[in-house]
Amino acid sequence: MKTYNYLYTEHALHAEYEDTFTYECAKLKLILENAIASGDLDSIKRIAEGTTNNKYLEVIYDEDLQIQKLYIASTITAFVELSIRQGLPPNIAESNKRIYYRLIADSKTSKELTKCYLDIVEVLIRGIKEYNLQNYSVLIKRAIETIHNNKFKHLYPSDISKTLHINRSHLSRKFKEEVGITLTDYITKVKMDVAISLIKSGLYKLDQVAELLGFSSYSYFSRVFKRYYSVAPSEFI
Repeated sequence: MKTYNYLYTEHALHAEYEDTFTYECAKLKLILENAIASGDLDSIKRIAEGTTNNKYLEVIYDEDLQIQKLYIASTITAFVELSIRQGLPPNIAESNKRIYYRLIADSKTSKELTKCYLDIVEVLIRGIKEYNLQNYSVLIKRAIETIHNNKFKHLYPSDISKTLHINRSHLSRKFKEEVGITLTDYITKVKMDVAISLIKSGLYKLDQVAELLGFSSYSYFSRVFKRYYSVAPSEFI
């Protein structure tokens, strides 16, 4: 995986960024970009826990909430572009960006915004590791991208085969051979990954999460969630 060297000096950054807000934000952005490029989840955890780089976040907090939203949204765009260069399929990266744009828009506090900011970095890092399509055939790449593009809809293996104009049995067999799990299990995994992100955000009620992910009812969503995580959504909170 390609990595980037983000060595820089205090003088160089001050020359490019004159005010404290932009200067500190640029430093934090470089740290997070380096985490994406290197796959360093631990650095994101340290920032989230407040054990490092607190001064960068404090500078962001000092700004008006709308300024914070604009800054974080623009930075997420850069993160998504970087993750695509690192091997994350564009459709998957853009889908994640839309999710977090929505979460940013709905955020009411700086704390919620910071959570969105760090969560998207973690999601992109995990996505690069998990959904890198380099080892898959063209057919399976298309199937995976179709699943991610339609994860907010009712989605069944038959929908994927129809979209790709391929025999369902053939697609299911090839998918299991290359990915290691069934199409149905993969669809469930993608939806459950998003469900966790939405629940953790604290911005949506559980029935809203179920509706957003295309489940016909909350009870059905709850059954699938419990089967996947061994706890009910209400217990996860």
